[in-house]
Amino acid sequence: MSRRSTSWTRLGVFIANVAVVFQYRAFVIAPANAMGIRNARSVLAHGRDGSTLVEIRSSGPEGGGSLAYRFEGGRQSRGRAQSIEYVLSSDFSPGDGSRPQTVSPAECQQRVEAIRVQLDERGYVGASVDPARCLEKHRSGLVTVTVATTSAAP
Repeated sequence: MSRRSTSWTRLGVFIANVAVVFQYRAFVIAPANAMGIRNARSVLAHGRDGSTLVEIRSSGPEGGGSLAYRFEGGRQSRGRAQSIEYVLSSDFSPGDGSRPQTVSPAECQQRVEAIRVQLDERGYVGASVDPARCLEKHRSGLVTVTVATTSAAP
């Protein structure tokens, strides 16, 4: 086999492999994009450390959804702002009409307590948590803010 035909063969194999990778990626990514999960973000409050508390509610196309709270910015960790997210409820349907809760009441209560610690450490005024609501089927009202705090960082 000549050098020229070997080069063409290698190029053909390379192109075939690239085509397979692109087809595979399109196959894997397309279903996730097609799921149509909608996210609604609501800024609840700002802490004294410059962070922002955001509520994220997601809903799936076949029912169910999730509830998460995220602290964005504020504290500096190795020169970068730190973000922390706590998922308190997730009952997306796996496609069979059911809506299983994947966050147990105990996990939810632990995460609500962690949110309370973050609220205190970051200086959120007027924000409170209610871990008892983790026992309810619909977990709304876990974190409430009476006054949107916009205190300047010290």
